[in-house]
Parts: sequence; C-alpha cells; structure tokens
Amino acid sequence: PSRADLRILGGALCVAFAVTMPARMLKAAVFAAAGISAKGGETFLGESRRLAAGTCGEKVMELYFGKGVKKQVKIKAGNEAGEMDCPEGSAIAGGKIKYQCNAKEGQTDGIWQTHIGCYDCSSLGFDTEEKVSFQGHIRSIVVYPGVEGDTYPQPCEFQDGHKYKHGSIIYKCRNKAWELEDTTCTDTPCLTGKATIDFGGGLGLIEFGVVEGSGSVELACPSDAPDPSGKVTLQCTPPAAGGHDAGKWDFVSQTCHLCSPMTVEVEFEKNKKVISIGGGALNDVFSTPCAFEGASYDGGQIAYKCFQEGWKLFEASCENYFCPEATMIVHMRYHEHDENVHATSSIKVPGHSKPGKYEVDCPVVSKNGLGKVTVECMQNGGWKLIKADCTGEVLERLSA
Repeated sequence: PSRADLRILGGALCVAFAVTMPARMLKAAVFAAAGISAKGGETFLGESRRLAAGTCGEKVMELYFGKGVKKQVKIKAGNEAGEMDCPEGSAIAGGKIKYQCNAKEGQTDGIWQTHIGCYDCSSLGFDTEEKVSFQGHIRSIVVYPGVEGDTYPQPCEFQDGHKYKHGSIIYKCRNKAWELEDTTCTDTPCLTGKATIDFGGGLGLIEFGVVEGSGSVELACPSDAPDPSGKVTLQCTPPAAGGHDAGKWDFVSQTCHLCSPMTVEVEFEKNKKVISIGGGALNDVFSTPCAFEGASYDGGQIAYKCFQEGWKLFEASCENYFCPEATMIVHMRYHEHDENVHATSSIKVPGHSKPGKYEVDCPVVSKNGLGKVTVECMQNGGWKLIKADCTGEVLERLSA
C-alpha cells in the first residue's frame, strides 16, 4: 500500500510519497537492498567471535557512501565475523563496515549480514523512486547519504517543466532516515510567514503575520503598545542569486513607542542600582523607589521621562526623613446655619529630611477646604501643629 506524508510548509501543500510494508517484510527488504538475505537472522551483527559453523561465499556490494561516492565493497568467502574501513569520501569519516556469516552447521551457501557505519541516512531515490508533489507539480528526489542533522536542498524544478523563481525542497537526515523538512518554492521573493519582534519592557516578544510579497510592508502596533496607532515596518530581503532559500522579512522600524526599552545603571550618593525601562510614548514617566544595592532611603524616587531624544533622567529625590511620615487627626468646631458644627478628619503629613515649617492641605470636610495647615518638623524628630486655616477652632493630635 502507499502512504502520503502531508505538510503545510511556506504556505503551500507539499506531499512526499513513500512505500510502507509490514515489519517482517521491511526487515527482508532492508537486507535485500544490500544484496544479502535475512534468513537465519538469529546471530548479531558486529560480534568479533566465530558465529557460524557453515560458510558464506564471496559477496560484492555496490553502494553510495557519500555525495557522489559510489564504491564496490567485497567480502571474501569464509565464516569469520569482521570489519573493514569505510571508503574515502564516506559521510562518516573513519566509519566501519561490519559483517558476519549467517550459516547453519554444514551449510555452504550462507549469506553475509552487514552493518554499514559509513552514514546515518542511506541514499534516497537511487534504487527506489522518491517523488514530491507541490501545488500540483511533481518531481523525483535524489539524496546522497548523510549524517544526522544534514540538510539536502533540491531545486524547485518539476517534471512538467514548471520552475519556481525562489526557494527549494529541503530534506533532513533525522533518526536515521531522510525526511521532507521544508518547501520554500515561490515566485515572490518572500514567503507568507511570521515575524517576531522583541519590544522589551511590558510588551516583550510580539508575533506578526505577514503575507508573501516583496518590498516593504506596514503592520499595526499591538493594542497595548504605548502608542497603539503606530506602525511596524518590515522589508523583504531577496534571496541570494543561485541560493536555495527564499527571501526573508527583516525589521526596519517601529513607532509603537518613541522611547525604546533600555537597561541603565543609576548612581545616587555612591549607591547604585540597575533598572530596566520598557518602551514609552512622549512624556511618559517611569519611576522606581530609592532602594539600592546595600542601601535604602525613606522616601523619594528615581524617575526617567520620555523626550523626543529618548529616555532621560527626570528626577532623583531620594532622602532619609528627619521627621517621618505622620497622620494628623484634626477636630474642627465652627458655627454654620445657626448650628454648632463638629467634624473630625485626618491629614497625611509627608516625611521631611530637615527641621522646619511645612504646609499641608486642609481636610476636604472642613469649611474652608482650600485652606492650609501649617506644621513644624521639630529638632526631636516629631511634628507640631502651628496653624490651621480651615475655619473654626482646631484641636490636633498626631500619630506616626
């Protein structure tokens, strides 16, 4: 029966035809390909001791061992297991051909069994026909022996005379057999495919779909980019003249962010830290706490801002507090609409690095919500209420 291995490669359908058979038939066929028999296969290849009481006649094999290397190998009549060097030019340099006689007691027409260590993948398309179908076009495939991982490109020329301008049909040696790896036949320089771009920062790697063509293409930025209305520009780089590969899509530019991601070492008062900043739009600000290697500050921040020229240091306000952050509980009492009004609220007093007087906003529930409260950072590191312009008699209480 026939089998068809199907793959979608380079946006087109490619079919590789092969022949399959039951395992017992396959074993016999493998030996037959080397001109030997599978009968009496109870012995093991490569053993150096005498395994047969009978004898095997002289055997001559003519095989491909490497690219363009076809040699005759002769095993003399006898019954001793042995080995010989692979011919010069074999796919595996320094390989060995091992053999042993498979003959029963008294048998004089035994058959040599061989193990050929001159390649990982034997030749394809010489003794049996191998064909590939691509977009309705068929061609025969011929591949020389190779080692694991080898690739062998075939031109995109078919038996009906059709020829593609670019690309190739590629076979790869994998698991001791040649497999159809890829088909890049195309009449346009660059194939339909995917382009992956690393934007860094929060976006990271983004994959874009692109159709076959030439020249340049513009693609929309990701919806969560700093500037989602921007564009990504790719350029088709044509394949080299006479090469087997198709062209490729190369990144040219992007306007998804004005400021590109970067990693920078920041130093403040001899303290250092490394920060990573993602992409940003114009006037975006990236800030990070004042925690350095071996040192940490009570307050402030390190901030970078996105300008036309890129990210620039915008603020470095790291400081340790002389008076720490505190919460002030404010009790207010005033007269309004012929009634005495009592209100309680709180205000946050930020930490400060030096003694002195500072102003904070009045609580929003106060009669004068736009007023100010004056506090003083004392020499003992505590806070004192000086004045409150929130309208009404004010009593204060502080808690750190």
